Amino acid sequence: MNKTEDPREYWKVFFDSFETAQTPVREREDRLKEAISDLEQSVERRSDVLAYASLCLGELLRDQQRYEEAGQHYERAQHLIESREGSNDLSDYFHILEIRADFLCETGDFARALGLRRKALDIAEQEGVRPIEDIAMSRLSLAGIAMVLKDFAEAARSYEKAIETLERLPDRESFVLTGYSCLAAIYYLMGRFEESEVVTSRAIALADATGPGESRLNMLALAMCAQGRYDEARPICQSARQVGDETESHNDAAAFFSQLADVYCNQRRFDEAEALCKEAFFQREEALGSPNPSLASRLATYSFLLLQEGREREACRIQRRLASITGGSEK
Repeated sequence: MNKTEDPREYWKVFFDSFETAQTPVREREDRLKEAISDLEQSVERRSDVLAYASLCLGELLRDQQRYEEAGQHYERAQHLIESREGSNDLSDYFHILEIRADFLCETGDFARALGLRRKALDIAEQEGVRPIEDIAMSRLSLAGIAMVLKDFAEAARSYEKAIETLERLPDRESFVLTGYSCLAAIYYLMGRFEESEVVTSRAIALADATGPGESRLNMLALAMCAQGRYDEARPICQSARQVGDETESHNDAAAFFSQLADVYCNQRRFDEAEALCKEAFFQREEALGSPNPSLASRLATYSFLLLQEGREREACRIQRRLASITGGSEK
């Protein structure tokens, strides 16, 4: 395959070949850096090809929890794709912005991540470079970041638009239920209690219609907890855990604990939020077999919210725990 015809697919094949051959991590890094060096010296130097090579290297370093180096290569990938000439195809730009935004969330830089998500969505909507389902899923991600930053108005708008799209698509009930539940929580935090109740009723009806899956029950409990309806939420959580134990879906449970922790943080119920962050950590660790870089994002969220409340000593304690996971130093 020619690297200049479809750089994203070329580097995916190049990168996947490491897995097929079980290439050691250090050798993968060396070979990728060598390929980048060759590309930079080539007379047919292409910014988009280099951008995807830098993106692949960033992903490799991210998997090794070498966040500072990974961040440099993600930033370079964005700069390279922005500087390319003679191309009207913006789908690559959208893709790189989203990946970098996810990385920034993982490292706790939510403000910059939100900016990149906004830029990616603007491109997608104006240029029509992505299917409507992808745009809806991007809106769900943007809404989650906005919620962490306590920009409830933007979070609500994004959830509303995502739900409007997903409701028109087949077999997307679980994502619609996630949107309903989070939107109900945000409405309640904004003091829009009647609207929160209406959306919660929709979530209940959808959950009843689609069956008692763990993720559906968890989303329903999330909406009720956000409204302070803890007595109603508790048996739903217990049912969800029972389903989760039967299916061993620890990763879904971890995601729910993380979302509920965000709601508790925004309600200033920090002790309960920390307990849920811990539970999310151990559930995810059990699912993945060992500590994973994605676990760090939960503690980064919690630390950020503590700092927003002026609780610097507690935030430092969480950052030390975060550093012990990522192998980095305190911020």
